[in-house]
Amino acid sequence: MSVPVSAGPFVAFAVLCQRMDRQADGSADVIGIVDGLNLDSPFLGEQPDAEAPVVLLTALVSIRAGDIRGQHQLAVRGRYPSGDLGPSIARVVDLTDQMPAATLSVPLELELEQLGTYWFDVTFDSVLLTRIPLVVRRGEPWS
Repeated sequence: MSVPVSAGPFVAFAVLCQRMDRQADGSADVIGIVDGLNLDSPFLGEQPDAEAPVVLLTALVSIRAGDIRGQHQLAVRGRYPSGDLGPSIARVVDLTDQMPAATLSVPLELELEQLGTYWFDVTFDSVLLTRIPLVVRRGEPWS
């Protein structure tokens, strides 16, 4: 029995990280992959003058075209733990025989007003490919 295989695109990776460094040879170094954050500072609403912490991260998404060619929209759309929409960005990528891959690097400045899971949906022509979680909690060590 054979399993049908999608024509593409395929997710090579989708991560949140501290930064990405492009090298002269075209390769990239991904520095500090982040799955979650521990915050010690008070959150808005818990103390009258408290400000929500702000973190700088980069969302990195890399796809491989498979059989897909042409111009398509690759997007990352954020959603807060409350369900409200967060930061988002969309780019047109051109998948060709010479370049059947695309990588999207999205700098994020996140104001962390809520504890919980922040989701970043990765879509290709508005079709969900994958989701990247960022778990924000307070005072619990990561294991």
